[in-house]
Amino acid sequence: FGSSHRVRGCASRVVESARSKCPLRDASGASGICCSLLLARAAGQEEGRRAEMSDQEGQDAVELRRAALDAVAADGRTLRDVPEALRGDREVVGAAVAQTGVALQFASEALKDDRDIVLAAVSQTWVALEYASETQRADSELVLIALAQSGLALKDASDELRADEGIVRKALQNDGMALSYASEALRAKVDVVVKACDKDPQALQFASEELRDNLELVCPLVREDGTVLRFASEAIRKNRDVVLDACTTYGLALCWVPEKLRDDLEVVTKAVEQCGIALAYASARLQNDDRVVRVAARQDAQALEYASLALRNDHELVLDIVDRDGRGLKWAADLRDNDEIVIMAVKDCGTALAEASVRLREDRKAVLTAVRQDGRALLFACSELRADKEVVLEAVRQHGAALAHASEEQLHDHKICRAALAQDGTALAFVPEELRHDRETVIAAVTQRGTALQYAPYDLRGDTEAALAAINQGGEEAVEFVSLDLKRDNAFVEFALAQNPKIPGALEGLPRPLVRKFALAKARRFLEPIIKEEHDIGWLEALPALRMISPLSELESAFTDPEGFVEGLASRPERIAQAWALARARPALQPKIDKYGIAWDDMLVVLKFVSLKDLGTALEDPGKFLEELAAKRVGPIAKWFLIAQLRPGLEPLMPASFPWTDTARVLDAIETTKELKDFLEGGCDLLFWKLQNGGEWPATKTYAKVMMRLKLEPQLPGEPRPHWDDFFLVLQELHEEGDEGDYEEEDTLKWAIANLKSFFQRQRMDPHLRTAKLWAFALLRPLLEVELERQGNTFEEILPMLEEMDTMRDLQAALDAGDKGIAALLERVSVGPVDSEDPNFPTSPKGPIAWEHW
Repeated sequence: FGSSHRVRGCASRVVESARSKCPLRDASGASGICCSLLLARAAGQEEGRRAEMSDQEGQDAVELRRAALDAVAADGRTLRDVPEALRGDREVVGAAVAQTGVALQFASEALKDDRDIVLAAVSQTWVALEYASETQRADSELVLIALAQSGLALKDASDELRADEGIVRKALQNDGMALSYASEALRAKVDVVVKACDKDPQALQFASEELRDNLELVCPLVREDGTVLRFASEAIRKNRDVVLDACTTYGLALCWVPEKLRDDLEVVTKAVEQCGIALAYASARLQNDDRVVRVAARQDAQALEYASLALRNDHELVLDIVDRDGRGLKWAADLRDNDEIVIMAVKDCGTALAEASVRLREDRKAVLTAVRQDGRALLFACSELRADKEVVLEAVRQHGAALAHASEEQLHDHKICRAALAQDGTALAFVPEELRHDRETVIAAVTQRGTALQYAPYDLRGDTEAALAAINQGGEEAVEFVSLDLKRDNAFVEFALAQNPKIPGALEGLPRPLVRKFALAKARRFLEPIIKEEHDIGWLEALPALRMISPLSELESAFTDPEGFVEGLASRPERIAQAWALARARPALQPKIDKYGIAWDDMLVVLKFVSLKDLGTALEDPGKFLEELAAKRVGPIAKWFLIAQLRPGLEPLMPASFPWTDTARVLDAIETTKELKDFLEGGCDLLFWKLQNGGEWPATKTYAKVMMRLKLEPQLPGEPRPHWDDFFLVLQELHEEGDEGDYEEEDTLKWAIANLKSFFQRQRMDPHLRTAKLWAFALLRPLLEVELERQGNTFEEILPMLEEMDTMRDLQAALDAGDKGIAALLERVSVGPVDSEDPNFPTSPKGPIAWEHW
């Protein structure tokens, strides 16, 4: 391309130089002597200029030729862009045709007649023969060189050579269709035509009429390729034996035979055996023949389209056809409204539902059968069934993309979306926007198909866990869809692409919580299927136990031996084994706790007080374990088990916006399990009344505190607003009266509630108070939680670190400094709690960490 522009530039300079003459101007009005002197001087100057221009033109011409040679050597077709004079330059044209023979078309007429040039072009490609002069196209040596590459070069040979049998035979050795360019005489010669047809039976079409009527020549060709029958003479096409041979190899040859043979049972049977839709050319009598139609439909169900109307309405025949190929329903007549036939059809081909009657597309049984075979059949169901949860679930489990055809209501169903993504991750494209912003939804999609990350919101394409899950599954292909920041991070990409990475390995220098986060995200691909299949628990349920593993290098075995790693969780240190047993307890206990009216969330609270040994009993014999729990009389286990049983009766009596966690906090204030059991047996109405009217009863006092939520929560300062549970801890620190402990009377609970603004100011003024530190925690949590999650930490994990900090100098200072203060605090806690068992990680990161990157 560059050389071509150089050619044009040089050419334009040559032309401009030729045009830029400087004619002498008239010097009239001057004296004769002066005129003579001026003319002499001008003449001398003009002669000098002409000499200089001649030298420049010569230099430009040399540069132009050199540029032309460079251009055609790179691409011979640029010969069309060089000046006319250079198209006649033997060296330039020789270089062009050596690169691509078709450049011969741009050469001068003289060079098209130059044997050496044409020889070079034809040697490069036989197509160049078309552009040679008539003289060269009559050169047998040149033509033979072209024919050695392709027999079709015969079309550009001279008439004399196309009548030369030797030349034509050479052409036919390469391509039988070259017979079309042979002379008429040779196309009537048997041995020449036989040679052509040996190479390609289709060459028969170019043989003379006499030879196309030659039975001895045509018969072998028809046996080899039935399509040749169309080139045979009319007489041969009437020959029953020839037609039988043709229909045996090509059933549609039936379209070229006379009416009489289309009504021949044997001929038509041979045709439809080879190609069912050849039935279209059979006579009306045979289209109504049950045996012929069955043979045709067995080969291709579409043959039913050409059967008579009577047979298309034959129940037994159509049932047999759709049993073999459900697509045959499309060509059934009135039977598309028959329950048995439609269900049989969609059982084989779900999308055949599209051909069923409107009534049956509204039939639940028919639609369920269809979507179980092919989920995409949901598209053809009626709107009511596309809004049926069971139908949609069956459809997306079979084909995730069926989610696109679900009703708007079902599209927003979390369970349906997850089922679709489990089958096909790219169904994320059809998931509603609010669900696509859910990390676990995106991870579910990319775990199935890494490239599904392209359909996630950009912020989640930059989420390290989602990106790792995508790259785990999709490799290099998925890297294309991660955020630009992550794509540019070589350490992250190296770790993500590694099959069995070392820990910390490529992540060396990052804080331990972040490395743990990455390592677990990497291990998820290996562990999650085993955890789900063998223990029926989800990844988030198992995560608390996995986060406790130390040192982190032990996670490497999850990449190489995931089965052994999962099996070994039960034999790890007690706190890990207990967390793992707690996760495994749900599948064992959940089916049994319905008997006691207990929700699983409440059962989890109970299990946190259960020993590892007792959790083992729960896993082995859940029925016995629950009976023993119900028999307990004292202790936190008995207490919380009774509180869980009170929920179904008490929760409906509480205010609608009142969370159960607050109610459970109230019930925890009841001092004895006997009282709880009495309320369980006597009814919750009495309990509810006593909570409101119990006076000095501890539970009534706690209830009064909890009920303050409705009034106080909207008044809490801060943006974002602190969590109520954190503020409630502050309230619990306050005494009901002002004459106890270190509190003065104005710091009582009643005063705090009545003077909330002054109370919060007091916390800043007296940072030594325990309530001041708790209030600082409450304000910090909503500001830190999102960033802590990016670090791989949780607020609960870094709470001991915050406890050690000074309330005024560290916590309140961070709050007062705004974003910079929060960033500095995050940097301090980024290393997470010190883990003495993991020596690979320092107590502070090596240099600042760009947390916004993660």
